[in-house]
Amino acid sequence: MHVAYNMIDPLKFTKRTPFYDYQKLAKVSRDMEKRYGLAVDRGLADEREGRPRTNVRAQTVEAQTGQESFYSYVAERRERILKARDNAGSWREFQEALLKMGLELKPRGNGLTIKDRSGKHHVKPSDIDRGLSRAKLEARWGAFQEARDLSAFFPAAESYTAKPLQHGAERGQLFEHFQAEMVERKKALEAVKRREAEAFYSNRGIWNKKKAIIEKYPMNRADRARLMEKLKRREAEALTATRQTLAEERKAIREARPYTSWTKFLQHQSILGNEVALAILRSKKLEVQPEGRGDEAKAVAQVEKKPVAGLRHEKFQAKRQAILHIHGLADRQRRALLAVVAMNELMARENRPPAKHRVDNKGTVIFYLPEGGAIRDTGQEIHFTAQSQIAGELARKFAKVKWGRHHKLVDGSKLRYMPEKKMVAGLSR
Repeated sequence: MHVAYNMIDPLKFTKRTPFYDYQKLAKVSRDMEKRYGLAVDRGLADEREGRPRTNVRAQTVEAQTGQESFYSYVAERRERILKARDNAGSWREFQEALLKMGLELKPRGNGLTIKDRSGKHHVKPSDIDRGLSRAKLEARWGAFQEARDLSAFFPAAESYTAKPLQHGAERGQLFEHFQAEMVERKKALEAVKRREAEAFYSNRGIWNKKKAIIEKYPMNRADRARLMEKLKRREAEALTATRQTLAEERKAIREARPYTSWTKFLQHQSILGNEVALAILRSKKLEVQPEGRGDEAKAVAQVEKKPVAGLRHEKFQAKRQAILHIHGLADRQRRALLAVVAMNELMARENRPPAKHRVDNKGTVIFYLPEGGAIRDTGQEIHFTAQSQIAGELARKFAKVKWGRHHKLVDGSKLRYMPEKKMVAGLSR
């Protein structure tokens, strides 16, 4: 929980900022978190216990990209870094240990920074531990000495790769695909950039030659000025046309791969119907199985009134394609998530227009109903707009299509999937 540091005086109604009240505010925060069962917001007390401080910027990067931040990479190696500091007898020995971890110690302003050896990322050492500040380290070994000649002799045993934060057995293969796609995207954009530079210098050379020819012709100053102005306009028009062509190429490259982060890649794959990508999006804390496997397959089989053994992947895919074809969906929508297919089938059965949908960065499939309201499918739960009666009715029918009778209403706007074992246990009580 966060407590505002600026308070209002109850009598004067002016802003009141007590001097250095951070300790008191931290204590009050801990007490309120315990009293009301709130999530703990790590702060000063955690620093005193020796744990790294919370880095809001790193948390934001991880939430947006779904990949490990450089701060988290260094914080994870905090104990090893402190052990290396304690065992080192000089700046050189400490920097040797950091180089093996894929890290470098560099001067920055009046302090130091821990830098990614193979990239541009960096983090303030004192944010990892107070004992890594420049003042504390110089108290051990004297004035800072940057070792510039060590990199060639101490290869890194590990390096920062911005690994994905999600879980899943098939995560590695998808992440390799994502990295390969990013390499291709970067190469294509760099090629366009090179062509743009070549076109610029080629264009300049052509028009400079024409200008030199005009300079040699015998003519009065006014005529020469008019010709030169005309050449400049034509040169600018030619350069603009070239840039427009290359801008269209850039646009096509970005549209072909409309993602720059792991999370956006998973969202894109989910929209294309990749159930594994959707499951990985939903698995930041726990591993989640793709829909259509295990209990989900059984639920689909029960809805279809067929034995579980007869539910084959090929038949299900054929049925899904038939549903999409019947409802007249575009070719780019022929590959769709099972949740989307189920919703489209439900809307067609209810004689309603298809609901628009998107996938957010947590793997929630959000359906926007034409009449207003929304239905959110998180995999194990279905949330709906409580104020919309239509949304509530469709959410219940959608849950039945997905899970059969294996669900229950948790509160006024949430339905939860209940595996068969839990349902039987609940009925026996």
